[in-house]
Amino acid sequence: MRKSKLLKFNLLMLFCVIASQGMNAQGDDLPNILWLVIEDTSPQNIGCYGNEAVNTPNIDQLAAEGVRFANAYSTGTSCAPSRSTIITGVRTYKMGTGNQRTTYPIPDMIKGFPYYLKQAGYYTSNNSKTDYNTSNASSIIQNSWDESSNSAGWWNRQAGQPFFSVFNYAGSHQSRTMTDSYVDYVKNVLDVLPDHLEVGENDFDMPPYLADTPEMRKEYARMYNGISLTDYNIGKRLQALEDAGLKDNTIIFFYADHGQGMPRQKTNGIGQGYKVPFVVWFPEMYKHLSPFGTGGVVTSEQINFADLAATILSLAGIESPDYFDGRAFLGTHREAAPDYMFVSNDRVDNGVNVNRAVIKENLIYVRNFTPFQPEQRYINYFIKGEICKLMYEDFTAGKLPAQQSFVFEKRTPEAFYNLSDDMWEMNNLIDDPAYANEIAQMRLVLEQNIIQSKDIMLATEYDYKRLPGGTTPYEYRNTAAYNMNEIWQAASLSGFTGSDVKQQQIQFLDHQNDLVRYWAAVGLLSQTGLSSADLEVMATHLADNYEPAKIYLAAAIYENNKNETAKLILENSSLSTDPDLSLMAIELIQNMESFKDFGDHVQKVHNETSGVSSLWATWASADVLMYRLKAANFAFNYGTSTIAEQVITDFETPINVVPASGAAFSVVQNTEKTAINQTNKCGQLKRTSTNWWELIDIPCNFSIPADEVAYLHVLVNYPAQPDVVVRLNSMGNEMNLRTIHEYDALGEWQDLVFILPGGSSGLNVTNVRYMDDCGFQNSPSGFVLDNLSKFGFIDEIIVNNSSARRTISTSTKTPEMKRDYSLIARDQFIAFQSNTGQTIQFEVYDLSGKILFSANKSIHNFRVPRSGVYIVRIGNAIEKIFVQ
Repeated sequence: MRKSKLLKFNLLMLFCVIASQGMNAQGDDLPNILWLVIEDTSPQNIGCYGNEAVNTPNIDQLAAEGVRFANAYSTGTSCAPSRSTIITGVRTYKMGTGNQRTTYPIPDMIKGFPYYLKQAGYYTSNNSKTDYNTSNASSIIQNSWDESSNSAGWWNRQAGQPFFSVFNYAGSHQSRTMTDSYVDYVKNVLDVLPDHLEVGENDFDMPPYLADTPEMRKEYARMYNGISLTDYNIGKRLQALEDAGLKDNTIIFFYADHGQGMPRQKTNGIGQGYKVPFVVWFPEMYKHLSPFGTGGVVTSEQINFADLAATILSLAGIESPDYFDGRAFLGTHREAAPDYMFVSNDRVDNGVNVNRAVIKENLIYVRNFTPFQPEQRYINYFIKGEICKLMYEDFTAGKLPAQQSFVFEKRTPEAFYNLSDDMWEMNNLIDDPAYANEIAQMRLVLEQNIIQSKDIMLATEYDYKRLPGGTTPYEYRNTAAYNMNEIWQAASLSGFTGSDVKQQQIQFLDHQNDLVRYWAAVGLLSQTGLSSADLEVMATHLADNYEPAKIYLAAAIYENNKNETAKLILENSSLSTDPDLSLMAIELIQNMESFKDFGDHVQKVHNETSGVSSLWATWASADVLMYRLKAANFAFNYGTSTIAEQVITDFETPINVVPASGAAFSVVQNTEKTAINQTNKCGQLKRTSTNWWELIDIPCNFSIPADEVAYLHVLVNYPAQPDVVVRLNSMGNEMNLRTIHEYDALGEWQDLVFILPGGSSGLNVTNVRYMDDCGFQNSPSGFVLDNLSKFGFIDEIIVNNSSARRTISTSTKTPEMKRDYSLIARDQFIAFQSNTGQTIQFEVYDLSGKILFSANKSIHNFRVPRSGVYIVRIGNAIEKIFVQ
């Protein structure tokens, strides 16, 4: 009996051991695969690619032990198009997903490639960015990932189940490196980056196309520290993998989703936009899957993002579906590298564009079909960044040398660079006879690829929305209706100049194919030798019933002879409720040398599209134009105004202000009296929700005559720059009115001025809906107010016939106080600015009298070491200031 029990016990233990081994082993020895994906980073900014200033020890270690790819390229130059190809394995110019953030459908047969891993038994997780750029995104996410969230990871798999886990890192994203405010950068990057990893403002070399000034270095250092922070966080993930005992059977990929989030890189269709860092690390048990070897090997074999889907399936022993465009460069189904790779660059946000490129190792041939746009396109998300503002303002002031000013000038229709010798692409070799044969061959293979792939991005988004029911752009390109040969005849000419090209383009204006006429019009915009006879013929086509062709033709005509009919077409189209037509028109105005001719109209577009979600890109383009017009000191004509001045409220007498949604309002004592505001009381606003529509309703009673305007003035005092909107009579998005001037006197009273249109019938105004914290255009980003300590204050609300800001109090007309500077405490900084523009001696001391900073400056933001009271000396003036 005892022997029988002992035998049963031993068999049970043996079964448990076998079962335990089975739980920890992975079926068929399938490798785990880990992706570490970072944002907006070029290879020359990573340590293992030769940059000695940046701190990337974890990425460098992966490269030292794995395989580093010297010729890795994204297929697009911004997030969504790149990730569209990554997840599907299909080119954007086949699917119609080349424009940033679109929602056009793709065929159901095209799946996210992790779907096939799931079918093979893998656990798949994504943490957490998707950005798949199609209306199919939700089904792709559902079918591709067992979990896609900011808490997803390999740890939720079943025991022994192989995993494919993706982690996305935002520390190097453009928002951190150039677009968000410097205060946000300090909070989100510097304050969380260990001190020993911080890169100083003088620790690196500047690219030759950027001015080497202290102001530019301050901004460029943000990029270095964003990358260093990203590497630091990658190190934590690698340690977690090792702590879980999984590193020995996990293949690790590291790469960036496209080029650096800096001017002339991200969104630009040259090597700067496409080339990415790419490293693969193999554990000992899977080193046989690398055809290159390991241990720090560097391969020159060229790869691109269309190859990633096939490669991951190959590592798992899975054959790729036929619709994939890429090839496996690792694993059991590896294929040889082709001689040429093709990449594409289309619209990003409001920046309309079409260019294509072909790459052979480190040679890149670029074809610009819309060269009337500069390399640094006027994309709202870029131009709002301080580094772009510095560049543009130096450009308009004529301060930039040729090697820096060219980024804001028209492009050439073709470009050719040798990236081995010219990392920053400063030397366009398109006319160099030494490369003539290579250029001719690359030009030919690019043309063949465009025709054979039936590049659907040569159609417009206006066309996508008018496809026959249920047809996707991917499928439509293969129908007879999309005659690629005809379209290419016209598109292939676009950007080139000369009499022969011009005459062909004018003849194409009579073609029956809408897209042929469209590309003829696009091409004519680049022509420089249009005669009066040419323009007369072109003008006869301004009644074209295909709107995109008519709009481009109007721009080409107006640039040459200021034709009023052409101008009216552009103005009417920019106010279209069709988002594709309105964006097309306003972007053409954006890129015309005569853009200032449209100044007052741009202001109208800016006002009427503000807050209309479907017209966001149009508003974004108009917003950039408003910035450029103001930089050029354009004198806006806001319209006739005869209304007599009327005080709506100064809060000295009771008024029934109603907090309509998300806001708390009360009348409080005015503790910050200045020359501009001498009242005893003011209104206080708090935010009580996380909705963007925090607002109050203010009763009033005034009338604006027909075809006139009135000016609403509101004194405000905020802790940061808010996004303020007013609406009249509680109207909706159609009456979103923003201030003429930004609030820039942080922590002090300042007058905000709004233009109120009377319209064609006049307007009786009984209510002003004041929305002071919408969160769309705040600086720093996010909401300005809360319900605890960050409040907004408003006072002395009046309506009158003047667009000029008030500088003295309406209620008392006290003489204006004179001060040669402004001094503000905000979020760990002392912000100083000379009001005269002249430099002043600016010094900061702690309370012990120790000097912390001293310089002759006209503007400076000094970061204090800790919260407390500081003594500031400005010229002969001495002030105490408390900084939180």
